[in-house]
Amino acid sequence: MASSPETYSASAAEIKRVLIVTAVDAEKEAVLRGLGDQAAHFDVIAAGVGPASAAAGTAAALAFATAAAGAKALAQSSAAP
Repeated sequence: MASSPETYSASAAEIKRVLIVTAVDAEKEAVLRGLGDQAAHFDVIAAGVGPASAAAGTAAALAFATAAAGAKALAQSSAAP
C-alpha cells in the first residue's frame, strides 16, 4: 500500500525571507519590479556572472542572515524579564 506524502504547513511566523540570486543588477531590478508589493518578503542580490560568483554571493548572504538571526535570538533570550 502506498503511503500518502507528508505535507507541511508553515505559519507566517516561520516563513521569514526568500533569497533570490541574480547575476547582474539589471536582472535584480527586473526581479524586484516583478515582485511588486511583495518585494519586502524577498532578499534579491546580484552576485556576479558564473557559478563561482553565484555560490560565493549566496554563501555570503546566507552567512549574514544566519549571523543576524543569531544575534537577534541572543538579544531576545538575554533581555531582562
